Amino acid sequence: MQAFLEGTRVLDLTQLLPGPYATTMLADLGAEVIKVERPGVGDPVRSRDPSVGDRSYTLLTRNRNKKSIAIDLKHDDGREAFLELARTADVVVESFRPGVVDRLGIGYDDVRKVNEDIVYCSITGYGQDGPYVSRSGHDLNYIGVAGLLGLTGESDGQPAIPGYQVADFSGGMYAAFAISTALAGVRGGAGGDHIDVSMTDAVASFSMVYLDQFAGEGTVPRRGETTLTGSHPGYDVYETGDGESITLGALEAHFWENLCNALGVPEYIDDHIGPNGELSDDRRAEIADAFAERLSERPLAEWLERFDEYDVPAGPVHGYDDLFEEPHFEARGLFDEIEVEEGPDSDSTTSVKQVNVPLRFERFDPDEKTPAPYLGEHTTELLGELGYDDGEIDALLEVGAVDDKTDR
Repeated sequence: MQAFLEGTRVLDLTQLLPGPYATTMLADLGAEVIKVERPGVGDPVRSRDPSVGDRSYTLLTRNRNKKSIAIDLKHDDGREAFLELARTADVVVESFRPGVVDRLGIGYDDVRKVNEDIVYCSITGYGQDGPYVSRSGHDLNYIGVAGLLGLTGESDGQPAIPGYQVADFSGGMYAAFAISTALAGVRGGAGGDHIDVSMTDAVASFSMVYLDQFAGEGTVPRRGETTLTGSHPGYDVYETGDGESITLGALEAHFWENLCNALGVPEYIDDHIGPNGELSDDRRAEIADAFAERLSERPLAEWLERFDEYDVPAGPVHGYDDLFEEPHFEARGLFDEIEVEEGPDSDSTTSVKQVNVPLRFERFDPDEKTPAPYLGEHTTELLGELGYDDGEIDALLEVGAVDDKTDR
């Protein structure tokens, strides 16, 4: 089956994580994604260790299925080349701080003059307006403002930093979703648009999980004191007899009953904490201690088998290396490998792990992959498609407006 986004050209001005994550998903679904990079430098992750030849593992795991053109956007001729490329594009994605693209002359209004149907997506920490518009930041700052960090960790300790960059990834996902939605609008005759994705807004939108209690009864959720942050003995992490950790998710009454029976403590069945029920702190601690004592009597594997038998929501706490041995992910095809040449003129290859786009379709399998491109690998090819002849390309290379990796 034809890839869903086949025939869609995306100009990717982003770097590091949120933007490349979004555009990799678009590339996996068939879009032609062109990384527009700074000559001689490119995406900063290119220079990270470890690497395969001239390409870092970071680049290779976040930028598959893309092309690269090296353009100096501060050079008049480079900017003109970009706008010529934008004429042929459906989407532009950028992640500069607000105002930068306008100063460069490649902002939404500039691109719209040459392509009125362009879908132009800006990904930033705090968005294109508001009191924090000029504030610098990273994931930790964003999840702090968005309320997630304050709800994560033990009630009597400092907030705990999540293991993955929640704002970066959620911002990337919202960007990919918004771009796909806007493309559908363009194809329906609605015209292009400028999409403003704030990573902080993205995380703050998840706050709806507690909005009913806060808005309905004025209850302020606090870490370690809500059902989903540690107050419920049936929704917590415990240590098993072999020193491993196990997660329990027995929230509903029938799962709670199953859990109590599986653990051999039926006396606690009537202590289930329902939507409107509460337990005293002493009773809650008593139940948690009883669960912990029981769980310490058997190894993880035995408990998982028993909980499956009793239909109790439970699971292991994997270390990062365990992910790639997890049979469920193997069956789902979540992880893959791609062969990467060790240099432009090398016959040797190295196998590099990949995380596939976590979507499954009945009639389309996005399993075709090409390695992340060399910096400027497709510069000459793309300029030629735009109508630049060899002499004009040589002139651009000579003045440093563009660059490529080839010896022409």
